[in-house]
Amino acid sequence: MAHLPIGGFHEHDANAVIAAWLNEAGRDWEASAERTGTLIGSNARPDIIIRQGDRMPVIVECEFGSPAVSDATGRLGQTLIGETRPFTEVIAVGISEDCQHDTPQGFRQRLDDNEQVFTIQLVTERDGVWPAEPLPATPADLAAYCEYAQVPQAVIDLQSENIAQQIVSAGQKLHESIRLTGRRQSDTLATLREIVGCEQDTEATRTACAIWLIAIDLQNDLATHSSALQDDGLPTTQEQRAGANSILRPDDLLEAWRIIEEVDYLPVVDLAINSLEAGAMGAGLTD
Repeated sequence: MAHLPIGGFHEHDANAVIAAWLNEAGRDWEASAERTGTLIGSNARPDIIIRQGDRMPVIVECEFGSPAVSDATGRLGQTLIGETRPFTEVIAVGISEDCQHDTPQGFRQRLDDNEQVFTIQLVTERDGVWPAEPLPATPADLAAYCEYAQVPQAVIDLQSENIAQQIVSAGQKLHESIRLTGRRQSDTLATLREIVGCEQDTEATRTACAIWLIAIDLQNDLATHSSALQDDGLPTTQEQRAGANSILRPDDLLEAWRIIEEVDYLPVVDLAINSLEAGAMGAGLTD
């Protein structure tokens, strides 16, 4: 698609600014704008290409207005020079028309301020265009999409399968360890079944292990990103292991979750529920 000037600010100027911002977004990748001679057997010029080591390269197609779905679709199945994997997913970006009279410096300032200047859709071989309606997005959101697109769906599926197998294995080990407790076995399993809402012992222990893994991941995220919980002494599980000869003990996890329990998340949950209800009601009124 030709890059036409809109209010004096060309799309290729916008692409260059976006690529420069992505390069400074704190990720260890290389983003470049509108390079020719990059696709095998094609003279096409992708708007933005992101490369990072041996991860899947990413193509981002941009245009003012709606996301560049047509351009993104044209990249499916193509392969970058030096790569063997064809693109099965491309990011289509729409740049807000409010930016059409920006200077490159003004547009860059919008990105630095993390303004919601984009709309985004993913174009994939498997699922087509997703979602059906473009999602409003900030530059930080775009960076997150680029991170996601660097991992092929086949890898995600494989990792999901590995995690599922690990949960099954952990559940079996938990079940066996409870069985070795003798008289307490039936009481412990009955309690677990009641807590997780499962009728079978094996299902209960497997579900409990899945919940614990999620809890560990959430604890690490909170301990890493919540300054308030850091001030309250919430450690990451890695820090707990370092202080206990690499053993992650249930008592340590309980202590960490007692700290997390002190935070009142109910106002946030209520706000989310109320806003979703209002959104659903509004959607119903406009149908």
